[in-house]
Amino acid sequence: MKIGMVLVLFILLVILIPIFCPVDNDLITSQARSIGFNVYNGIGSYDLIAQSLGGDFEPPPPPLHTIPSRESYNFEVYANGRTPTTAFVNYNIDFRGQIAGTVAIRMAVIYVSVLGIRIPVGNASASVNSSFVTASINGTNIGIHRIL
Repeated sequence: MKIGMVLVLFILLVILIPIFCPVDNDLITSQARSIGFNVYNGIGSYDLIAQSLGGDFEPPPPPLHTIPSRESYNFEVYANGRTPTTAFVNYNIDFRGQIAGTVAIRMAVIYVSVLGIRIPVGNASASVNSSFVTASINGTNIGIHRIL
């Protein structure tokens, strides 16, 4: 008789938990409201001067700025928890007022599903228009470097 009672209580528990305690599939995404991206200037004596930027940056959006040599700049791209978001920044490669090329960076927040839970993931790409500069991407870190 005790085993039957335990079995009935277990079945009731299995039925009632989803009703009174629904699983929030967006639990992680509701806590993570942005993904950080870092742009590092490893070109040497050249500065990266932002010419334009836009998209889904975390408010307030970043201002136009300069990244001096061997320094970095952090961007926060908004994660809305539902759909992919993107932001972009375009830089001039500058040496004492002379433009030596351009860099276009795209930063995106996409979602992957792990066991039914949507997790935000940063995704970056860069396009460089210069004969001596290249970009390397490692997760959400974007490095702008001289070609060796």
